[in-house]
Amino acid sequence: MLLSTKREIERIFLAHVFILGYDFAVMQNITFGLEVGYTGGSLSEFEINERGNTRTVSFEKGVRAGFARLEMGGGLRFHFQSRLWFSG
Repeated sequence: MLLSTKREIERIFLAHVFILGYDFAVMQNITFGLEVGYTGGSLSEFEINERGNTRTVSFEKGVRAGFARLEMGGGLRFHFQSRLWFSG
């Protein structure tokens, strides 16, 4: 038998984000872009909301849980002229 309960976890943390990207011209109105990003941080305590009851879980003093994520992406951009299609 599988029982399901709704749980909400709220985190109290410190984070940092770094993103760097560059576009290369392929044609006059088309560019190819590359991007790399890093997100990281630490967590010292969190709250769990379950069935209307809230409890706070804290790590020992000086202990933190860390997280990090590295993202990479690329894509094409189409640059359209800013001329109006109609005059009026």
